[in-house]
Amino acid sequence: MPVSAGRPTINDVAVAAGVTRSVVSRALTGTGSVSSHARERVLAAAAELRYQPNTSARTLVTGRSRIIGALARKITDPWYAYVIAGLQQRATEHDYRVLTVTGNLDTASERKGLQTLLSLQVDGVVIGSGRLSNKAVLDVAAQTCAVMLGRDVPGVDVVDHDEAATAAQLFDHLRGLGHRNVGFLAPPTQYNRGAVGKTRAVRTAAAAHGITLLPENAANDYEPCVAATARLIDAHPEMTAVVGMTSFAALGAMTALQSFGLQVPDEVSVACFNDPLLGGIAQLGITGVLQAQEELGHGAVDLIIERLSQPAAPRRKRFVTGTFIAGTTTAPVRSHH
Repeated sequence: MPVSAGRPTINDVAVAAGVTRSVVSRALTGTGSVSSHARERVLAAAAELRYQPNTSARTLVTGRSRIIGALARKITDPWYAYVIAGLQQRATEHDYRVLTVTGNLDTASERKGLQTLLSLQVDGVVIGSGRLSNKAVLDVAAQTCAVMLGRDVPGVDVVDHDEAATAAQLFDHLRGLGHRNVGFLAPPTQYNRGAVGKTRAVRTAAAAHGITLLPENAANDYEPCVAATARLIDAHPEMTAVVGMTSFAALGAMTALQSFGLQVPDEVSVACFNDPLLGGIAQLGITGVLQAQEELGHGAVDLIIERLSQPAAPRRKRFVTGTFIAGTTTAPVRSHH
């Protein structure tokens, strides 16, 4: 079977299958009318030649690259790892591929990553960034389908956890155990716009349950939460529980409490608002809400597919509800508090 020098081309497939280039194109893209016999010959020839379609050429023909871009704020963050896994799974079901870029917490790098995705003519972009301005997000949304992860930008489709339901589950539990003074390891919101909604949900749920929230600023990492919890212990002897945003925060709180000789949960309870490690809560025994990050990935792809078919449809919001798990790190308030 004669093949042109270098990588096999669509011409090589057409010659091998005994059909025209247009038949090969229709057979491989699934567009237009092709007889089943011709399609089988094309697929067999393409497989034998190990032919890989030219994505740029296919985009010109179909108007679709069948690639979904994703921006992950920090690729080493387990939260994003599970979301990307969900993106990949759902995209594959729709015969799409996912191309991921990251800024590693640098806003300029995030913008460059998005420009790279746009230059590749992706069919849509899933944006996981709390640092980009709303204007930067809207600029992307003006050029392709865009979905925000865990952050509300007016005019842009969003998929997020149901933060209000999550917080209500957690504070129902703490209130039932008798806790009234709860320390809160509050994430900084000036660099992470996605934390704004989470913090609001925690404050609202605490107030609704008659709980006094004792906030202390702390990044969602282990060491900052150790230090922040130590400050809470010094400032608030009345505190009977500590809530962090993630399991990393909860572990930091537990370390600080133990360093002060306070037993968890007998003297101070610890819980987390959501868990980026998914199975981590059950394995570590930490009380909290198990968030389904992979479902966020599924929902983001679904929104892009829907937007591609209905570009003028009203803005969509999709929410995923977590599962509350009562672990071993919370207990009733002791009577002497």
